[in-house]
Amino acid sequence: MPRHSTRNADSDEKLQTVCKDIFGGAANKIIGLLNSSDDEGAITLTQRALLKSTILLIPEAERNVKDSGGARGVYAYNSLVSQCRELLADLTASQDAALIASSINVGTVQPAFISMVQYMVDANYRLKKDLKDLLPAENVRKANELIDGTAKGLARYFQEQCKDVQVKIERRLVD
Repeated sequence: MPRHSTRNADSDEKLQTVCKDIFGGAANKIIGLLNSSDDEGAITLTQRALLKSTILLIPEAERNVKDSGGARGVYAYNSLVSQCRELLADLTASQDAALIASSINVGTVQPAFISMVQYMVDANYRLKKDLKDLLPAENVRKANELIDGTAKGLARYFQEQCKDVQVKIERRLVD
């Protein structure tokens, strides 16, 4: 049993070394983001680290092609360039999706919830005004407190729902 544990520890250590070789100082940060369930941050950081690694390899591949007079390394060079293009497209797509999500949230979701809250405030004002004429003076204050308490609870609910909708939009577009 201890041998198996040692083998797993050795494998984990080798894996961490390889990750650090590929991702440099970002390896620990990527692992930390994944551990904290910040998948978006981890994915973006991974894409950037891979792009950096790939870009750093291109001159080496180019030198191999030149040194061999084009006899070897052409496929590797083309693959690296293609990989750079794909990583750039992925990063751009993620940023574009985040901008679209932000635009939808700011231009549609927030105004809709603000409109609902404003309608609630107006309705509460009218209710208080109408109750003032209907209730005895000693009950008006208590009625207003109950209405204000309900309005605060509804405002918190609307705020939570607005945030929830915004998060769902971002997840849907970015994932």
